[in-house]
Order: sequence, then structure tokens, then C-alpha cells
Amino acid sequence: MPLQLAPDLELLLREASEEARRRDQASVTMEHLFLGMVRHRETGRGLRALGLDLLTLADQLERFLSEHVPRRRFWHDPTPRQHEGLLRVMQRSILHALSAQQETLRTGDVLAALLREKNDSHAADLLRERGLRRVDLLRYLEHGLSPGEPILQHGKAPRQSGDQQVILHNDHYTTMEFVSDVLSQVFCLSREEAEQIMLRVHQQGKGVAGTYLGDIAAIKAGDVIELAELAGFPLLCTLKPASP
Repeated sequence: MPLQLAPDLELLLREASEEARRRDQASVTMEHLFLGMVRHRETGRGLRALGLDLLTLADQLERFLSEHVPRRRFWHDPTPRQHEGLLRVMQRSILHALSAQQETLRTGDVLAALLREKNDSHAADLLRERGLRRVDLLRYLEHGLSPGEPILQHGKAPRQSGDQQVILHNDHYTTMEFVSDVLSQVFCLSREEAEQIMLRVHQQGKGVAGTYLGDIAAIKAGDVIELAELAGFPLLCTLKPASP
């Protein structure tokens, strides 16, 4: 099945092109698209949940578009072309979505690709200046976790009583290789056992990595999340009381 654009992303791309045309500018940039995200009700709500000040962002993007994006010359086509920066971000997000076997390309996927831009991206710089990390965006996109929301961390997990199952949750960004490595490293599983559990997580959405006494389970879950954080993956690990 071909990759589909999420309805809000399709709308935002059309609005970005219209914004460039309205300004009589030669190209549609990532900043045009990002400004649309800031203005959009649903996408803006998500950006606000990530701790971003939308009014300030909109003002800075407006100023950038007015001062730094060239206007169309009279001999140019009246339809603005997509800027190479926007094309690069879109291509990266599409390639990731295809490799992750997603059916729909989401606005958040484009933002995740934007945060991988290293140079010549004012939109990416604005996000980084506000302390937004790619892993925080991915946690919100994949698990609905906002920055600062409680999450198991090494040495800070609550005390648990009784046996607890340690459960890994699937997402579109954590690689299968990383999940297998974590299962081998943290849970001392053989390569074959780790790959079996990894496939269960991938195919069924979650899988039990092991069952341990409460405090030991909490430590192992914290270790998983710490390793994922260091690698920049949004891998989620939770605890569930084991059945009697």
C-alpha cells in the first residue's frame, strides 16, 4: 500500500505553498511549513505540550520569511518551487516512514526529520534554541509523553512490591537491532531469545522482557530507558504486576 499523507500534513503543505505565493516569494521553505504548524490548532496544541511558546515562534518565523526569503523575480514561474531544505526534510521523513512500514506520514514525522538538520535550517535552529530534543519529540509522537512527564529513570523508579513483568512497547523509531541489543544486555538473554522477544514487540505492539522481584524489575526498566535515551530512541518500558 502506498504511503499516504496525513490529512493535516497535506493541508499544511498546501497552505505553505499558498503562504509563499501570497508573499510573492520564489520558493516554499521549511519555515513556511513550520509557520503553518504553529498556526494550526491541532499541531499547535502538540507543540505547546512540548513546551514551545507559539506566539514567539510565529513572530520569529514571520520575521525570517519577510527578511530572508527572496521574492519572486518577474520572469519566474508564479507558482513557487519547493526549496531544497524542505525537499530534503520531506524526503528524509518519507524514507523513514517507508522503512518503518507506516501507512501514513504524520506531521510529527516531518518535525522529527527537521530536528536532524544540521546546517542552514532556521526552523531547526528555533526548535533547538528552545531546548527541544528529538527524543522528547519522539516520546510525545509515539507515546504521548510530554517533556517532564513522569517516566521511569535509572535510580528513580518507584519501589514495587511483588513480582513485576517488564514490558517493552513498540514504536516507529527504535530499531529492531537496538531492541535486541537491550534485551541481551539488560536481561542477559541469548541472541535467539532476544530476537524472539524483539519480534513479538514489533509484531504485537509490546512484549514481556522478563519477570522479576519488584525492585529488580524497576531497576531493569530504568536501565532500558536510560540506554534508549542515550541512543536517542523513544523506547518505552513499563511494569505490570505478574499474574499470581
